[in-house]
Amino acid sequence: LLDPEDVNVDQPDEKSIITYVATYYHYFSKMKALAVEGKRIGKVLDYAIEADQLIEKYETLASELLQ
Repeated sequence: LLDPEDVNVDQPDEKSIITYVATYYHYFSKMKALAVEGKRIGKVLDYAIEADQLIEKYETLASELLQ
């Protein structure tokens, strides 16, 4: 990590600053990707639950028709 003394100079080391900023960029882009993956998994689970509910409803209606 950068120390304040390393940055608070007339000519801070450009490579160190770029590396530091790139580290933050990669961290936050990874967090965003994980959030997107989580939302996708949530949607798949919602669809699976809805499909199970529709199957149960279909079976109930079909058995009522056969009686």
